[in-house]
This record gives sequence, structure tokens and C-alpha cells, in this order.
Amino acid sequence: MKLIDRYILKDFLGPFVVSTVALTFILLMDQLFKLVDLIVRKGINIWIVAQVFFLSLPFVIAFTAPMGVLIAAIMVFGRLSSDNEITALRIQGLSFLKLTTWPLVFSVTLFFFLVVFNNTVLPESNHRVRNLLLDVSSKKPAIRLPEGVFASEFPGYTIYIGRKDEKTNRVFDVTVYDNTNNIFITAPRGEIVVSPDERVLTFVLYDGENHELVEGDRYRRVVFGRYEINLPLNTELIRKERLYRSDREMTYGMLRTKATDAKKEIRSLKKEIGELEVQVGSDTVKLVCRETAKIRVEQRRSELHFKFKQYNRFLVEIYKKVSIPFVCIIFLLLGAGVGNTVKRGGMLGVLISILLFSLYYILILVGEELADRNTISPLLGMWLPNFVMSVFALDFLYHAEYEQSFILARLLGRKR
Repeated sequence: MKLIDRYILKDFLGPFVVSTVALTFILLMDQLFKLVDLIVRKGINIWIVAQVFFLSLPFVIAFTAPMGVLIAAIMVFGRLSSDNEITALRIQGLSFLKLTTWPLVFSVTLFFFLVVFNNTVLPESNHRVRNLLLDVSSKKPAIRLPEGVFASEFPGYTIYIGRKDEKTNRVFDVTVYDNTNNIFITAPRGEIVVSPDERVLTFVLYDGENHELVEGDRYRRVVFGRYEINLPLNTELIRKERLYRSDREMTYGMLRTKATDAKKEIRSLKKEIGELEVQVGSDTVKLVCRETAKIRVEQRRSELHFKFKQYNRFLVEIYKKVSIPFVCIIFLLLGAGVGNTVKRGGMLGVLISILLFSLYYILILVGEELADRNTISPLLGMWLPNFVMSVFALDFLYHAEYEQSFILARLLGRKR
């Protein structure tokens, strides 16, 4: 490796590591606050909380590593350009593309690493963190009593809480249905009290009403000033291994198998719908049978729509495992071109990187949503953002190499 190559690669690796670590920490801050809440308010063991935190890292790193490449490229080539080092090197006969050789080699290596990482480490960590959070929730059912949702966490009861105050454990607009005794309980306010041994959770309701249907048509309404409901708590954290995996918890092989199975079901449903439509349009079939066939057609079409969405979700995850890592290569070329053009590194480079990555992330979300809805193909939805970024990257590189541009010239209103 030539001296200049070592110099550029060394300058590139430092900002890459720092920016990746910093971005990972920033994106995990929200998760960190939730985990601290589990320790302080919910009494979860700190070791369990630490496991949740570290199992959340792979999901964040899958996005921050490509963004780190973009930031490092803009900062390094922006500084080289502002110090006129690129100009001096080009006078010596070195092309701009030649200067990107070793950072590009690093980005290609990172691409292959992330492909393996996203196919092995990421699905397993997503699966384990979901299992762990479910275990924590079963240990502390109160954690899973959100506002505005009918919850059935406690056997025999359905509980609705309109609003709650975590600090004081007060609840408002409470509705409880006792499934065992068929009693409907409402109260404008109340509080949640946990016994000292944490084995019983008590709902204390104030100024409410009990509604009960007694012996056929007889109806009883009871007004109360204070009413208590004692609910047993599972205070032991029981670790369970759940076989079910969502699409983000599957490896490439699992996703491919699921996609193949879904495709077979789609074909089977299409065939059945075709046969039913023949019955609907036939005059030789009885009217009752035709009406039944119409209902079944609508049911099968609904199932077909669901299967299409499920099939597309599997394909989206398959393509995403490669498309997002591949953007490391695109971001390196884009960052080098942008840094050379703006001739600035530092905070300006970071801001430009955030804007470019935000655009890319929005395109990923839009592509994923359109693919899930079957509006566009999953392949197009996941690779179109890379294509858009590639167009900008090639234009900036062309401008850096030949001092001419197509997109930049139009954006700035003059030829470069």
C-alpha cells in the first residue's frame, strides 16, 4: 500500500468508528430511557435490562454502519479538498477515483460483513429481545396495561384504562369486565397498588358503578364509593423459548421457505376462486348454491389479499438483507463526491450526511410500505432507494473527476 493510500485510509477509519459509535448511542437513547424505567419503576433486575440493551444493538448497527461510511467519506474528502491536498495530488497525476480505492475496499468488505451479520446475528437478536420482553411483561403484567387499549393480561378480567399517571399509579376512566361473574365495572378514577411481597396487584376504584344482569331480564346497578379488585401477580421471571418468529426474526433460508409456502397457497386460492366464479356464473347451479359461492369467493379474495401482503413482506426482508448493506458502497462514493464539492468536513459534513441518510431512510420506508401493499414489487421497493442514491453518487463523482455535472448543474443553474 502506498503512503498516500495508508494516509487516506487511516483518516477514513477514525471518523467511521467514532461516527458509528456516536450514532448507535444516540439512536439507543430512547431505548435506554425505557430500560432505566424498567429498573426504577418496575423493579426488573439490572442484568435482564442489560441483556435487552445489548440485544437491541444489532438492529441499530445495521443502519448506523452505512451512515458511518457516509459521514466519514464526507468529512475526510471534504477536509482533503478544503486543504487543497486533492488538487496537489491530482497535479501529481493521481485521479480522484484512485484516491477512493482503499476506502472503497473497506466499504466492500463492510458490505459482505453486514450481509452475513443481517442474515445471522440480527434475526437471532431480534428474536431473543422479543422473547425477553415478553417474559418481562408476563412477570409484571402492569407493564402491559397501556392507555386506551382493552387488555386481557389477567385471567378472567378485561381491563381498559383511559389515562394513567406512572408516577402516582393513578388511573382514570377505568372499565373492568369480570368475565367469571359477568359484572361490568366503571369508575372515573382509581389507583393501582402492589402488595409488599409483589404477589398481588390491587385495583382500587372510586365513585364508580357495577352493572350486572341477574336471572334473565333482571338488571342490577350498584353505585360504590370504593371498590377493590385483587389480581394475582406473577413475580417470577420465567424464561421461555418461543418457536414463532416474525419476518424480521428469520434468516434468508427461513424467509425463502415461508415465501415459497405462501406462493403455493396463493396459487391454490386463485384456483379455488376461479372454480367458485364458474359456479356463480352458471345457470345450471341452484340459486342458493350460487349465493353461497359468492360469499365464499369474497372470503377467498380476502384471504388472497392477506397472503399477497404476507408473501411481499417475506420478499421485502429477503431483499433488505442485501440492499441496505450494499448502500455502504454507494455512500462511500457519494460521500467522497459530496465532500470534494462542498470542500468542508466537520459539522457541516455531519449535517449533510444526516440529510442524505434521512432521504435514503424515507425512501426505504416508502418502498417497504408500497411493496407490502403490492403497489410495487418488493425488489423495486428495496432497491429503488439505492438506485436514487447511485445517480447522485455518480454525478458527484463525475463532477469531482472531470469538473462537469448534470444534476449539480441543473440544481445550481449553471454548468460546472
